[in-house]
Amino acid sequence: MGQIRVDLSLTLEVPDTGLTVNGLLRSVWEMAKPIARAVTSTLLEAIEEREIERMREGEPARYVRNGHVRRPRTFRGSMGEVTYRLTQLRDRQGSGKKKTVLPLRRALSLDGKRRIAEEATEAGIGQVVHVSYRRSAKEIERIRGDGISASTLHRRLAEFSDAHCRFGDLRDIPYRFLMVDGTGCLIQGPNASKQKAGEMRWALASRGEGQPFEPVGVWVNTSWNEIKKDLKTRMAYEKLELLLTDGEPACEVFLEEGMRHQRCAIHGKREFAWVLYQDGLKKPAQEPLREKMAAIPVFQVSKENLEALRPEDRESIEKRVEDTKKAFQSLLEVLDPAVYPKAHVYVKNLVANVRTFFDWWLETGKWIPFSTNAVESTISLVKNRVRRVGRRWSEHGLLRWLQVAVSKILLPATWDGLWRQYLALNPGLRLLSLEVAYRWI
Repeated sequence: MGQIRVDLSLTLEVPDTGLTVNGLLRSVWEMAKPIARAVTSTLLEAIEEREIERMREGEPARYVRNGHVRRPRTFRGSMGEVTYRLTQLRDRQGSGKKKTVLPLRRALSLDGKRRIAEEATEAGIGQVVHVSYRRSAKEIERIRGDGISASTLHRRLAEFSDAHCRFGDLRDIPYRFLMVDGTGCLIQGPNASKQKAGEMRWALASRGEGQPFEPVGVWVNTSWNEIKKDLKTRMAYEKLELLLTDGEPACEVFLEEGMRHQRCAIHGKREFAWVLYQDGLKKPAQEPLREKMAAIPVFQVSKENLEALRPEDRESIEKRVEDTKKAFQSLLEVLDPAVYPKAHVYVKNLVANVRTFFDWWLETGKWIPFSTNAVESTISLVKNRVRRVGRRWSEHGLLRWLQVAVSKILLPATWDGLWRQYLALNPGLRLLSLEVAYRWI
């Protein structure tokens, strides 16, 4: 680890009158970019010279200075463009292309082709989570005066997503509850001008009662069976105790022996009207049956009610469970399977799993979620961006974007760490001292 002193001298023109604090702050911010570019060029030269010295000290007869590369190299970072002509050495032991050595490339692991550094893409990729690639690129250019194209931003997001935003091994995390859900989206067909219906699917997991649900995977156009296989390879799936779903029958594939199932109570009540419609019952005629469903005790609870439960409430909960059973039985008697075949089967299936949270509290004294609001809230954070801003997605493009969006929006504490890994910022430069003085000319 070495130290370098960079002497910087600035001469500024200061107006005698009319200067405001905003004018001063903006002026300093605008000056920061050319200052940063000048310091960067100086550091490139210093690091290059140090590398040359090290190479020639080790093998003094091997390397000989051989001028500079013909074309200056341009580095585009968040401070703008820096142009620098790399020094080249002739390797007396080399042959062909290996005969010419670029010390700065060795010292900084420079990519031989890229002009735009990954460091310059962080702001754009962060904005793409909320706005389109094109708008993000334009906004970066407006603020910095020098931006990157939407297509470059698209490529770099794909690289960042693949390298650092994939959901990895979670087997060491003691998850106990699993929640799954999905929502529709539009996917590009074989011809980019055509669209086909697609599906985004999510899985969240929790470590237990009262603990938050964390995203453990996102998928695009992937079957629930394949999603389960993926989760079983990355999670301690055998330790899961509870599955929460919105009631989609296909989601029951996630159930394993010993797991309990909680169907979303909110979906259970809301979707009853749609099932009645499928049996030929129009909205006005549905009202008595919908009121009968809404009156069932299991649909009249709230999160606040559950959190306030005490041991002395046990008798009251047992009564609610019994009243729920009776109310469902009464509703099934009204729903003649010959007249309402779909509604009868729907309610019969709903009875088994919609009151699991009551049974759980009676057994453990702790409450669990009775709805899939957690995963729906998660999906809603990105759904409008997917449907209204992107509109048409390739499967791979949407999946990569989703992985980045989840990291940026739902796991904000990890975002800076992901970028430090991606940019390989350790080790980095560290400012040891700063001295500023002035004198009027």
